[in-house]
Amino acid sequence: MWIQDSSLPYVSLQMLVKAGSAEDPRGKEGLAGLTASMLERGSARRSAPASR
Repeated sequence: MWIQDSSLPYVSLQMLVKAGSAEDPRGKEGLAGLTASMLERGSARRSAPASR
Protein backbone atom coordinates (compact mmCIF):
# COMPACT_ATOMS: atom_id res chain seq x y z
CA MET A 1 0.00 0.00 0.00
CA TRP A 2 1.29 3.45 -0.85
CA ILE A 3 -0.15 6.61 0.68
CA GLN A 4 1.49 9.88 -0.22
CA ASP A 5 0.88 13.11 1.69
CA SER A 6 3.46 15.78 0.91
CA SER A 7 2.28 17.90 3.87
CA LEU A 8 3.88 15.38 6.26
CA PRO A 9 7.67 15.68 6.75
CA TYR A 10 8.51 11.99 7.20
CA VAL A 11 8.58 8.57 5.61
CA SER A 12 7.50 5.34 7.29
CA LEU A 13 8.47 1.90 6.03
CA GLN A 14 7.61 -1.60 7.24
CA MET A 15 9.17 -4.82 5.98
CA LEU A 16 8.52 -8.46 6.69
CA VAL A 17 11.63 -10.62 6.48
CA LYS A 18 11.75 -14.39 6.84
CA ALA A 19 14.24 -14.52 9.70
CA GLY A 20 14.65 -15.33 13.36
CA SER A 21 15.51 -18.43 15.32
CA ALA A 22 13.26 -20.60 13.13
CA GLU A 23 15.66 -19.86 10.24
CA ASP A 24 18.91 -20.65 12.11
CA PRO A 25 21.01 -23.14 10.11
CA ARG A 26 21.24 -26.65 11.54
CA GLY A 27 24.18 -26.80 13.92
CA LYS A 28 24.14 -23.02 14.43
CA GLU A 29 21.11 -22.75 16.70
CA GLY A 30 21.11 -19.42 18.54
CA LEU A 31 22.72 -17.45 15.69
CA ALA A 32 19.69 -15.17 15.21
CA GLY A 33 19.48 -14.46 18.94
CA LEU A 34 23.20 -13.67 19.15
CA THR A 35 22.98 -11.34 16.14
CA ALA A 36 19.96 -9.51 17.58
CA SER A 37 21.70 -9.12 20.94
CA MET A 38 24.83 -7.68 19.37
CA LEU A 39 22.78 -5.18 17.34
CA GLU A 40 20.89 -4.07 20.47
CA ARG A 41 23.84 -3.96 22.91
CA GLY A 42 26.95 -3.75 20.79
CA SER A 43 30.09 -5.80 21.32
CA ALA A 44 33.55 -5.30 22.80
CA ARG A 45 34.75 -3.50 19.66
CA ARG A 46 31.58 -1.80 18.38
CA SER A 47 28.89 0.19 20.13
CA ALA A 48 25.27 -0.64 19.34
CA PRO A 49 24.73 2.49 17.16
CA ALA A 50 27.91 1.71 15.17
CA SER A 51 26.60 -1.79 14.45
CA ARG A 52 23.38 -0.60 12.86
